[in-house]
Amino acid sequence: MLIKNEKWNKIDENNESIVINDITFSRPINSKTVSIDCPECKVLLCTIEDCESYKKFGLCEECSYSKSFTNKDDN
Repeated sequence: MLIKNEKWNKIDENNESIVINDITFSRPINSKTVSIDCPECKVLLCTIEDCESYKKFGLCEECSYSKSFTNKDDN
């Protein structure tokens, strides 16, 4: 599920919220929302390591490891 930025409602000068399926989501204004799944393997981001890897590389932890070792020489 992709939550577009224009649907967020300003709560106060620092926070905004959105209601989806009777669930209210809140976040600081101007924060970047992390995708729900990895764009490479389409597996849900389910650990903090996956989220950190996504923020840094745009991939889940497993895919970032796979990509970093692709085309490496075996020495």
